[in-house]
Amino acid sequence: MPDHFSTFFLPLSMNHKLLYLGHHIKAQAWIPPGGHIEPGETPQETVRREFPEELDYTLDAEETRFFDITITRIERPKSPCKTHWDLWYLVKFNNSPEFKFDKREFYQAGWFDKEKALELVRIVHCRRVVERVIGEFNL
Repeated sequence: MPDHFSTFFLPLSMNHKLLYLGHHIKAQAWIPPGGHIEPGETPQETVRREFPEELDYTLDAEETRFFDITITRIERPKSPCKTHWDLWYLVKFNNSPEFKFDKREFYQAGWFDKEKALELVRIVHCRRVVERVIGEFNL
């Protein structure tokens, strides 16, 4: 399929003013967790399914809300995917839970303050969303 539809979910620690990011193995970049939307699944259901898969944490009463969408054209000739549609969700926590990230997905992952998060996130469309989150939530 030439288009992929995915969600990113960005955990936020509101009391500590931190963002959760992972050094993704396949992407070779620091990005928030996320995953592809399965057929018949809503984006919100994708977030709730992927969260425990990637972070070994089941969402309960945490506030999860849609925040943004990014559309990325894929320019690699051998890639079957030509456009990536990413729906961005924020997941707010009061504190900073200890997630057990999936080591098959991420080299490493953790909570970062805004300065470190901006230093790590280099993919342009991801960085723009992270910058917007930092500004809107005064992180």
